[in-house]
Amino acid sequence: MWDFNEAHSLFLQTLRSQAPKNISRRLAAVSGTLLRDILAVASGLRPSFLLDYLVIDSERLVSIISTGLDLLPQQLLETQQLCVLALDNCCLVTNLKIFHEGQSFPLFIEFEDNIGGGGMTVRWANSSEEAAMQNNLFALRYAVLAQLPPLLATRVPIIDLDAISRTLEVTMPTLNGWLLGYPVCYAVHDMANAESASRCLCTTTLKLYSVFTKLEKILASKESKDAVVSPLFAFSVPMQLVESDRWQERKHQWEETLRKRHNKAIAVGILLKNLIIEETTLRLEKCWFCSSTVYPGHGITFVRNDATIFRFCRSKCHKNFKMKRNPRKVKWTKAYRKLAGKELAEDATFEMERRRNRPEKYDRELVAKTVKAMKKIKDIRVARQDRFYEQRMSKAREQQKAADRKQLEQEIHLVKAPAALARERAAKLKVAVEQTQEDNQMQE
Repeated sequence: MWDFNEAHSLFLQTLRSQAPKNISRRLAAVSGTLLRDILAVASGLRPSFLLDYLVIDSERLVSIISTGLDLLPQQLLETQQLCVLALDNCCLVTNLKIFHEGQSFPLFIEFEDNIGGGGMTVRWANSSEEAAMQNNLFALRYAVLAQLPPLLATRVPIIDLDAISRTLEVTMPTLNGWLLGYPVCYAVHDMANAESASRCLCTTTLKLYSVFTKLEKILASKESKDAVVSPLFAFSVPMQLVESDRWQERKHQWEETLRKRHNKAIAVGILLKNLIIEETTLRLEKCWFCSSTVYPGHGITFVRNDATIFRFCRSKCHKNFKMKRNPRKVKWTKAYRKLAGKELAEDATFEMERRRNRPEKYDRELVAKTVKAMKKIKDIRVARQDRFYEQRMSKAREQQKAADRKQLEQEIHLVKAPAALARERAAKLKVAVEQTQEDNQMQE
């Protein structure tokens, strides 16, 4: 039976001997995760992985992958070959066998403008939109396979995807979702659409699907405190699309395919037991100190001994909390700005965001009405905040004009030439002023 612990120790020892000193520490921190991802792709458990936890050039990555492949079972390497796809300063390590056979296309989620409530909404792509996306991805796959024959002599070939993706107009978020083998993918058509989609997802409740194996526990116990130990892979689906029959059917197919690949990896002799698929709901929290938004996977959480939870968006807020500073007296917090009258403090639109710890029975119609109301209330709140800012800054404009006028009078010599100022002084009429002085004599 192939042992991951033994292979990891040999892999780490080889990396430390080959890597320069400036990146050896970072490589050591992520060596277990990197070997796990190479193992998952080589065994066919997943089609690709994105090297987003280590900044390294593609040539150096090929050397590291070759080192990792030397430690895998020989039975596995006889039928599999890996390649590196370079895309927008990122590297994807792909299983060529799965890529050549043609992995299934995911479900696509489209973003469209919400005419009634403003902003954007999510929906499943229709048949014509799906066909267009699939044709683009199929053409990209064909273009990649056309470049492979002269590169197959190398153990780990490198293919530049930048030029191919630009000619086919396939954006990076959509392309990454397909290459990583996700069952669902966000359809992004250009960079402007990507920014709008990002803002839409930041305000949408998402369900996160994470896949774990037994190796995550091994890595968590072995690696250093700054190591990156993440799930094997994870993806999200908006909550309003989770209950649809379309997604439930695709989810069932994806789980069946994943478990079949997992059984094949175990049959080869690789320790990838206890495949777990977790479903968690992502919630946007508020920082206790500065009241800014804390997104999933970010921030610091402190639990006091009375079970009170304090969430912080960054170490700056956490340090101020440990120094027992009052947020109302620190000028860059929202609490201070509201007390100082710099922001809208009391308004009926803020009632929607208040947390209520009372249970509510699930009602689909109520949820739909609440989502519509949230969008309208957001637009109303933004309009009122803009109006409040305009009223507050109206006095500042007058003060700024007076200050500018005074500065112009004092620094007019910087605007006009000295000769022009001299002529103006000479042109002025000089009037003699007679001063009368009365001698007040003292009376005796």
